[in-house]
Amino acid sequence: MFFEHFKEVYNYAQKYNKFVSIISGNHDTKRISAWLNPEELKFYYTFMFTSPNVPFMYYGDELGMKFEENLSSVEGGYKRTGTRAPMQWDKSKTAGFSNAKKLYIPVNPDRKGLSVAEEEQDPDSLLEFVKTLINFKRTHLALDNDANFELVKTTGYSPLVYIRKKYTEKLLIAINPSNKKYSVSFTPDFKGHSLFSIGEATIDSEKAKIKLSPRSLIIIE
Repeated sequence: MFFEHFKEVYNYAQKYNKFVSIISGNHDTKRISAWLNPEELKFYYTFMFTSPNVPFMYYGDELGMKFEENLSSVEGGYKRTGTRAPMQWDKSKTAGFSNAKKLYIPVNPDRKGLSVAEEEQDPDSLLEFVKTLINFKRTHLALDNDANFELVKTTGYSPLVYIRKKYTEKLLIAINPSNKKYSVSFTPDFKGHSLFSIGEATIDSEKAKIKLSPRSLIIIE
């Protein structure tokens, strides 16, 4: 259902020479980390930065910042106040957001590992993954907003497979967030070279197939 709607919106935007926009969240919704853990977020962000759209990352979502429950409402925030907590720059008492002794909206004191300073020191952190992903997008023309988009597989829950192409560059993106194994075929015009991956995703060049283990993804050229 999602991709039927996505393709409908995408085609409408194309008709008027506009772009779709996918966001990680905003100040009026619960943070995405309320539904997805850091490993699951890597799959969502890969889709967010490789599908044809203008991606928007709400501050702190690149860290996996949590939605803060039961905060006192300020500025009419009500339950949404938990999404508006200060950006977590470091592990100090006020998260490096301010030198004030007390913040207008408090930060979670139990936020171990969830700060820019800490995640920059961890090569496996969500922040470092997002940095790598953004750099990957910047260096591949086929991931430009105006690059061609072809949805290869739309039936069933998983895997999600689509092709992006611009000029001479053509990429196939196969995403399997499920707990099952899948096999995906690719056409001879792909070299069968892996450029980006998560988990155990292997290429059988002779059979022109990609083998996707549970919770894996791959981008090939």
